[in-house]
Amino acid sequence: DPDTSEMNNDKAFAFLDYFARNSDDSLTWLSRGSEMEYPVGSDFSIFVGASADGLKFYFTSGRKLEPGTEGGGVYLRSGQTTTLISRDESGAPMPVKGFGVSEDGSAAMFGTFEQEYLYKQGLPHTLHVATTPSGSFDFLGLSADGSKAFFQTYDHVTPDDADITYDIFEYDVTSETLRRVSAPT
Repeated sequence: DPDTSEMNNDKAFAFLDYFARNSDDSLTWLSRGSEMEYPVGSDFSIFVGASADGLKFYFTSGRKLEPGTEGGGVYLRSGQTTTLISRDESGAPMPVKGFGVSEDGSAAMFGTFEQEYLYKQGLPHTLHVATTPSGSFDFLGLSADGSKAFFQTYDHVTPDDADITYDIFEYDVTSETLRRVSAPT
């Protein structure tokens, strides 16, 4: 069983947590970080996605799971390490909602109400994908290797998008470019 000695009785059943069963039948507490605090009103974990082999697990949490963070955001659990991946270009943590994960687990898409981001393992920072002022953003998917992200919005996010209908967009991680892939209407 995971060590829950630091949890008081009032908090013991307030969490939605994630565990992995190991080959020796022991459990690994996936939604726990190296520093655990239980802020009032933020006691939740929400599954975002996992790699096909289950070795990389992404989730959102309102808890402070890393030293030096304020709590909240999208986390990656890989091996015995939990890492906050929802950081802006300056490295500051961002409280966001999670959308999805690539099949190989190397990339995750997430966003705020108006900003959409992509985390790709190996890159020095999270990539800003689009600004959607209306908040109309529908995550459609990531390529298996996480090199491309797809979404739709009726916001104008590329210069060639002049209509007010939903369009489909592709973000290319390698070139850090966004293009509309749906035909104009």
